[in-house]
Amino acid sequence: VTITGCVFPENQKGNKCINNSQSKISNIYLDQIKPGDLIVISNGHLQNKKFTLKKTEQYPWLKTEEAIQKLNKLNNIIKRKGGKLILMLPSPTFEQTIEECIPHWFKKVPYQCEKSINSVRNEMSNSLQLIEKKLDTTIAIYDPIKSVCPNGICKMIENFGYGIKPLYVQIDHFSGYAIRNYVSKDFLKFLIQNSLIIPSLS
Repeated sequence: VTITGCVFPENQKGNKCINNSQSKISNIYLDQIKPGDLIVISNGHLQNKKFTLKKTEQYPWLKTEEAIQKLNKLNNIIKRKGGKLILMLPSPTFEQTIEECIPHWFKKVPYQCEKSINSVRNEMSNSLQLIEKKLDTTIAIYDPIKSVCPNGICKMIENFGYGIKPLYVQIDHFSGYAIRNYVSKDFLKFLIQNSLIIPSLS
């Protein structure tokens, strides 16, 4: 349960997120953590030019040292309870909506419907540098981008010739199709490779 525009853990003093949503969620989760639990945190990374600058500034997820320190503080509590914190890096953010990227015979698909992994990394470069320098190294980091960007290109849709499959809903949320066929499989592999879960022998 969250409020649109709020990040978790909350890192904006004096706003609606403190009383209405994120702080309450934090307390609920922290009270229920048991040894061996995995806690995965994922928020969007507003980079789209259609958002106003003011709104982007009010959404400081991974963009300030204070935001990173909030994660480190949360991680310390989780560690004391025997849990493990996993940070899922944000998905790419596109300029077009998924509706605008669906091809039709009467229009061309906008070029903004795909971008290279390098451009995605450049858009998040400040956040990635903060993570590298300030984030507690005991926090596991999962990057979903490679799983949905084959050959280094991130696209909003897959076009098989005989039909299309959306990889995103809205401008920055993975679709159910992308999660089932790419992200979840890659995330499971990540958990096993980092000894965070034991694979079933059955």
